[in-house]
Amino acid sequence: MGFSSDHAPKISGDLRISLYRIVKFFALFLMAALIVKYALLDTVLVTTDQMVPTILGGDRVCIFRIPYYAPFNSIGLSARGAPVIMEHPLFVKNLGCLRVAGLSGDSMTISRGVFTIAGKPGLVFGAPLAPDDALPLAFSPRDSMTPYKMPGKGDTIDLDSLSVRDFFYASALVRQENPKAICNVSAALSINGAPSDDFSVKDFPLYKGPLNAIPKKFEYDWFFWDRLKEYLSRRLSGKDVSLTVGFFMDGTRVSRYVVKEQFVFLLADDWRKGFDSRYFGPVRARLIRGRVLFVLWSTRPKGQTGSFLRMDRLIKVVK
Repeated sequence: MGFSSDHAPKISGDLRISLYRIVKFFALFLMAALIVKYALLDTVLVTTDQMVPTILGGDRVCIFRIPYYAPFNSIGLSARGAPVIMEHPLFVKNLGCLRVAGLSGDSMTISRGVFTIAGKPGLVFGAPLAPDDALPLAFSPRDSMTPYKMPGKGDTIDLDSLSVRDFFYASALVRQENPKAICNVSAALSINGAPSDDFSVKDFPLYKGPLNAIPKKFEYDWFFWDRLKEYLSRRLSGKDVSLTVGFFMDGTRVSRYVVKEQFVFLLADDWRKGFDSRYFGPVRARLIRGRVLFVLWSTRPKGQTGSFLRMDRLIKVVK
């Protein structure tokens, strides 16, 4: 048995208007929330301790996004020393928290924990190293860094004329600008003018085996290649040794490359533990999500003693 249209429930005009207003309010509220989140402010949970003591693992930070969107990004990128949240250039979908240290055109050095730009003191990582605490340059890139000039948009890089470190910094830059390309490096060893790519590495602490079978994990590790080159020179002392590393993109060797975008050099406050641009090179500016403004709240990671909520970090301004 059906109902006639005369007996169907009816919604009054006032109720329809009220429902429309409620739906409209929530739609506008959702739109405003999305605009705030993706254009103005956002929150990110920091999970590492490489920005200690400024930012701790477990801090939920608030970031300001506008300065890193075009056309405002020139303002954001001019803020040397700003702590930022960025997408990691090596680990897809991972976020990192580091500090902007150098910009395009800067000539940078690190000596005993002190970062300088063109001879002018910049950031200091913790406390400068004491003479008996510093590792020699030959063993670690963390305590000292020979001068490095950041390339700028439109600059041409000659990859075949670079030092080992600068070659891998340049390769990182090319890979970031061409994320869909198939990139790889290939090493060639020559001993007394004869190709020796099957040379067996025996007493090198970082790797033992044929030179043409080096694991993929070392492919873009400039520290590994720098130490390997030093090892071969010492191991084959008295012979004419040449180790060259070439960068290939989609099967073609790249010798010269024109930079298309802006890049920044990022550093960790805890420079002894931080994994930053000293290792993986410049970072594409568009990977920056925003500047850290303050810590909203902070919780202790599992395994640490003390109360779960760090009360002293509630609404803590970050500089």
